[in-house]
Amino acid sequence: MRSGLRLAASLVATAALALIASTAALADNPQASYTCTKTKPNGDVVTVTVPESAVDSLTKAGFVCVKNEPAAEEPGDEGPGDEGPGDEGPGDETPGDEGPGDETPGDEGPAAPDHPEGGTQASPSVAVEPPTESRSLYCLTSGGVALDLYDSQGALLVETGNATTAIFYLGVGASCDVLPGFQYSGSWVDHVGDVVPGVAVYPLFVPVAS
Repeated sequence: MRSGLRLAASLVATAALALIASTAALADNPQASYTCTKTKPNGDVVTVTVPESAVDSLTKAGFVCVKNEPAAEEPGDEGPGDEGPGDEGPGDETPGDEGPGDETPGDEGPAAPDHPEGGTQASPSVAVEPPTESRSLYCLTSGGVALDLYDSQGALLVETGNATTAIFYLGVGASCDVLPGFQYSGSWVDHVGDVVPGVAVYPLFVPVAS
């Protein structure tokens, strides 16, 4: 019986303390509120919402207090008088704040060509180095697929048996296809079909004489 009376008296005292603290502090700062909770030995959880001025006393009494986020407030607290459209109206951030007096096209006008990265600063003297070696047409031995390779690359494939040089057909050009009506002439030619001493790129095939 005495234990029950003590528990009831404790709850009444706690509620009274929270009510007094709430009444005294809400007048000063009605927006700052905390939710304080405490778990009693019997497992019951006591939860109260108090202003910031009451947090210290409740913390000493064993409560754990967490500040309530502003979003938890009633929508009426953020009406037209607080953060409504009038707060961002013509008097605060109107188009005139970024108008002709602040950031107009004239601010980035004639001075733009002086920028080091401007299009007018491109140097026309950039030279492209020519390739160090010529390219030729090679044919894969598996399928006859044509590959445009540097001569060093093609020579390696030919050496390993994975490719052959293309055939230069007189009047047609270099190709990996086997064209009927042509035969090997016994000569090798350069990239344009000319027989040049010391230059052997493609075997030359000529039409078969009728």
